[in-house]
Amino acid sequence: MDGDYSDAIYMSERYADPRTLGLMRKIVIIQDSEIERRYPNSLSCRIEITTKNGDRKVASVQNQIGHHHRPMSDNQVAEKFLGLVTRKLPLRHARLVLDRLWQLDTSGELSWMYRELIVASPS
Repeated sequence: MDGDYSDAIYMSERYADPRTLGLMRKIVIIQDSEIERRYPNSLSCRIEITTKNGDRKVASVQNQIGHHHRPMSDNQVAEKFLGLVTRKLPLRHARLVLDRLWQLDTSGELSWMYRELIVASPS
């Protein structure tokens, strides 16, 4: 409905929006025994959509990026981290935190984390 996936989809107003409710009524979830059989070695998802004119669209993914069979690159990890953390921290601050996190394996110092992530975060 938004053309994007963001925190906006979880806003309480959404659950009273007639468009959201209409879409929710059209969703049917069916367990797929073949997908279930491959779990936990494989995490798959398939989505099938039938359009108003009856066309059927199918999309699937097996082991999305981040699964142990498809690990994220450092750039993907950084992008995801910044996307999540900047919900609470300014981008500049989040980048400083990320830089320090990349150095954890050599520094071993963790005391800064509480101060930088918990205390600095607005409530």
